[in-house]
Amino acid sequence: MGSFQHGFRSGHGTDTALSTLVSKISDEVVSKKKVLCYSADLTNAFDLLQKEILADILIKKGIEPGLTRLIFNYLADRQGYVQIGNFRSCVRWIDLGCVQGSILGPFLFNGYTSELEKVVSPWHVVYRMRMTLTSPLLGKMNRS
Repeated sequence: MGSFQHGFRSGHGTDTALSTLVSKISDEVVSKKKVLCYSADLTNAFDLLQKEILADILIKKGIEPGLTRLIFNYLADRQGYVQIGNFRSCVRWIDLGCVQGSILGPFLFNGYTSELEKVVSPWHVVYRMRMTLTSPLLGKMNRS
């Protein structure tokens, strides 16, 4: 788990994510630099995880092929339905997503999104499900 991670991490949460974000922006503004801040809501991101991409990421990170296949199979060929009271929907195949409510789910999702670390350097703040990416821009701010 990257040091930028604030969600799913003991002692870290929305308060530490916000504090880190404000501190980094303040430091850059004091240095008369412009700052770009992008925020994205990833609330349904667990539902969009693609097992093929996750398997590639796990292999690149050095996870043994046998364990990677086991995780891939865990996410493959799943079925689900919705039940509200006495009503039950038809059973459907689920080809995307991570099993929510599982102990393994957050670990797999963090691995899946860990590649963002390489894309959004030099610094960024992430609270899983709500992501804010920030980066100092080149040049000085004009003070009028």
